[in-house]
Amino acid sequence: MPTDAPFPAPRRHPQPRRVRARSSWGGAPTVLALALALLGLACQRSQVTDGLPETMDCPDCPQTMRCSSCHGSAEDPAPPTAVNGSSNPAELGVGAHQAHLESSLGRPVECAECHVVPSDLLTHPDPLNRPAPVVFGSIATAAGAAPTWDRASATCASTYCHGATLPEAAIRTAPEWTRVDGTQKACTSCHGNPPGGVHPASSACENCHAAVAGPGGTITNAVLHIDGKVDVGRENSIHPTGYASPSAHGPDTFTAATDCRLCHGAELQGTDIAIGCDSCHQAGWRSNCVYCHGGTLEASGAPPVDLLGGTSTTSLGVGSHTEHVSRTDHAAFACTECHPAVTDVMTPGHLFDGTPGRAEVDFGRGRSQAAAYAAPGCRDVYCHGTGLTAGSVATFVPAAALTCDSCHPAATGSSGHVVHAVLPCNTCHLDVVADRTTVKNPDLHVNGTVEVTMTTGTYLADTDTCSGSACHTTGDVTW
Repeated sequence: MPTDAPFPAPRRHPQPRRVRARSSWGGAPTVLALALALLGLACQRSQVTDGLPETMDCPDCPQTMRCSSCHGSAEDPAPPTAVNGSSNPAELGVGAHQAHLESSLGRPVECAECHVVPSDLLTHPDPLNRPAPVVFGSIATAAGAAPTWDRASATCASTYCHGATLPEAAIRTAPEWTRVDGTQKACTSCHGNPPGGVHPASSACENCHAAVAGPGGTITNAVLHIDGKVDVGRENSIHPTGYASPSAHGPDTFTAATDCRLCHGAELQGTDIAIGCDSCHQAGWRSNCVYCHGGTLEASGAPPVDLLGGTSTTSLGVGSHTEHVSRTDHAAFACTECHPAVTDVMTPGHLFDGTPGRAEVDFGRGRSQAAAYAAPGCRDVYCHGTGLTAGSVATFVPAAALTCDSCHPAATGSSGHVVHAVLPCNTCHLDVVADRTTVKNPDLHVNGTVEVTMTTGTYLADTDTCSGSACHTTGDVTW
């Protein structure tokens, strides 16, 4: 806020001067005209001379002159009133002086930001040289701004404080000095929302400028706004101390608590304002699945661990992944049996998508293209007995280990199986099972093909018949 302290006692002129008291200004007391005349200044403010001599010698100057003796008020030396006594903001002498002092968007603007502030009356600009010269200060010229003032249009342009150094989209970077209706102080008056250029494409200013901005475009600390520097996060970092640790920024990335791309680039390659992830992460991390999940029990990238470090099979993030990708009583299933194909972390729909922290289930590339998933279970999937088990629903978080009957129980069977239930499975599936329950060749089990090798006889797939089997002595039998 501008101060209105008394000027110090002016120094004496080297010799008495004789000056002419002018009387073309209006409204000032005679004593002011006299005081300025005594200083050797051509006072034009008073139309009332009250006997003031046309010429006089200069004695000692008065020592109680203040800024508000000529303009402003006792509370505030900035107009209104102007030196001509006006209080109308449509006049240049009043204009937006008070708007610059009482804004909730920034600290009060000091007089020196736009004018030369005299140290005493002898250094005050000559009143004959009206209007007051506009000389921009350190805030208006910050960040390389080169401001100008145009009296004819009553506008200042290219000032730091009205967004000259900020990228794109500002709509009032040359504000009108006499317009004080509030239309020139919206966020987009000085910068875009978001600002554009290299700035992240987010209008949530508080995410990066927490020391200054609050939700909804509010300014929470006006002292730090429009102060000649950009205040970012905490100690010039949006992130708290220790955020470089994977255990700190990893969960935020996976759950989309913050969108890394806003600052680090669309491909996390780095930008003018933030380093790229490759600067810290090990080479090859982008296509290394176990960099983010899995790797504990086997190398496919299937959890455990899950994205948040979980290892419990009771959570969907872990569940039965290991059983599906391990060669047990079936071949190891590829991830694409249940998930979209992924080439690296930036594959569309992988790390950054509409369901952060959750993997998409897509059966379209596997053996069960007509299957459906509804957490926590799969329905109508080939690998869990579609057409063999009624409903064919398998939960991804099983309560107990699966058995043969979980997918094709003897009680329900399929096609002609029910009439053959008295026979061990290896009677017809000799290459797959060793007996009724033991899978001896996992690669031929649940592989999308019915593997028929009979202990006696031959299965003819084209005609769906058995020929020469010991159990059908009457000839070929259609299955």
